Amino acid sequence: MRSAVFGTLCLLLAACSPGAGENQEADGAATTDGAGTAGEVAYDGVLFRRGNIVVSDLERAYKIWIDLFGMEIDTENIPDCDSLSYDLFNVPNTARTRFATLNAGSEQSRTLGIYEVTGLLPDEQDRIRRGAVVINANGRLDAIRAALPGLGLSMLREKTLITVDQQVGIETGFHDWDGNLIVLYELEGAQTP
Repeated sequence: MRSAVFGTLCLLLAACSPGAGENQEADGAATTDGAGTAGEVAYDGVLFRRGNIVVSDLERAYKIWIDLFGMEIDTENIPDCDSLSYDLFNVPNTARTRFATLNAGSEQSRTLGIYEVTGLLPDEQDRIRRGAVVINANGRLDAIRAALPGLGLSMLREKTLITVDQQVGIETGFHDWDGNLIVLYELEGAQTP
């Protein structure tokens, strides 16, 4: 009885709040790009496209992202000398560069960009990291852990992960040859491919 009264009071307060009637029609008609159901409010924020990392050797980076993680090349190109990427990544426009985008399955196209700058010096390993790529190992964590020593890389410490929705798993990570931080996690019950 008390929860029914409380629910009714909440509905009355919402209906009586300033501007409650003004947006009712707009809220009820809004959908997400025509694909949502009636009554769904359209998202008007930014759309995340991809993360990018900078490496010194694209072929070597492929050993992690394609051979070990199973991603696929979508595009690969050589930026022209007037490319904005020189300014964005603070790279001299005389440097030799290549850029690739990788797909993570058919539902995640061009989800990672890899920008190669030949001759790039690796970051100092003891500096605070300014970014990371977060990867769901999706059943591959044991294989990744086993393969890293053969690539001359090592896993950071592992920790039990408890997600905000109370799923349990493992979180860890490693640095690639250029100092990029790759954070890995895997939830219990992930199927090994």
